[in-house]
Amino acid sequence: MAEVTALIFAQAPGEELDRCLRSVDGIATQSIVVYSAPNGGIHRDWNDAFDDLYNFGIEQVQQGWILHLNSDERLQDGAQKRIAKAIQSDSATAFSLTREERETGGRSDLVRLWKADRQVRYSGTVFPVLEGVKSARLDVKIFH
Repeated sequence: MAEVTALIFAQAPGEELDRCLRSVDGIATQSIVVYSAPNGGIHRDWNDAFDDLYNFGIEQVQQGWILHLNSDERLQDGAQKRIAKAIQSDSATAFSLTREERETGGRSDLVRLWKADRQVRYSGTVFPVLEGVKSARLDVKIFH
């Protein structure tokens, strides 16, 4: 199976981060947590720009696939099998997943799984968008 790095962004360790990490068990071959405040791990000072934080995280991954989650998000149960199948199919180099908001019920499709590539970057300080990829839709939910 292909290497998958769960790239998780957090302010601090805690229950939400633990839940997020548990949701990537079985699919992530490694997890990298990037903290926006000093917490003893990989750290990037927060400068009010999500794209800067996310791009710093991308630079930490050299190969394989990147699965981006924020610490207050988690994958739906059973997502691991669908992600593994999509990666193995080699049908796309990026996939959009559906992010569901717990409080509002809102949904949005976001590219959150892609083959590591130094040319792929986020753009936009508040609502960053991943640029440099063409994605296919994958029937996997991220709960936020």
